[in-house]
Amino acid sequence: MTWFLNEAGAQFASAFVTTLLLAGVSLLLTAAASTPLALALHGRSMWVRAYVDLSMKIPLIVKLFICFYLLRLNPSACGVIALVLHQAGYCAEILKGGLAAVPSEYEDAAISTGLQPWRIALSIRVPEALRLVAPSLVLQTAEIVKNTSIVSLIGIVELTGAAETLQSQTFEYLSGFCAATACYAVLTLPLMAAGHWMEHRLRRYA
Repeated sequence: MTWFLNEAGAQFASAFVTTLLLAGVSLLLTAAASTPLALALHGRSMWVRAYVDLSMKIPLIVKLFICFYLLRLNPSACGVIALVLHQAGYCAEILKGGLAAVPSEYEDAAISTGLQPWRIALSIRVPEALRLVAPSLVLQTAEIVKNTSIVSLIGIVELTGAAETLQSQTFEYLSGFCAATACYAVLTLPLMAAGHWMEHRLRRYA
């Protein structure tokens, strides 16, 4: 155990940071992509509906390899693109549900003041929808963190990649993956707890 802490600790610390960066960048880009997708879905765009349905039917690993072999970018960029393509559809569907749940009276009041449609969407509908679906979106953040494990397949040394590297170097099959499991738990359990707490609060004050 002392050897593991001394020799593999730095490797897992670096992998932990890599996982955080991958998840953070993917989360920001997913938020940026899913909002217009949700508005288009709410507006019943046939093309966006077809894209979201297709995206949700294709496994993440397939998206990852398509990005890696088709785009020929560096592995980190391909990993982020694949994660965003995969997660944006799910988040857009969740946000679309929130948009549908926003009371029509809010929009009617905004229209009566002369606000333009795009300002109504960005200043009233989207913020209110985000409040309604915040618990589900927080849980999707945890999904993004967990899905970063897939990018080890294209050579990125995040937590799962670090565990696989340790296994190949030392034949320690259990220690590395136990450490990776603990790191994923540190990252995702607070997010999942926050999501459930927010859901409970919304139900309580609904």
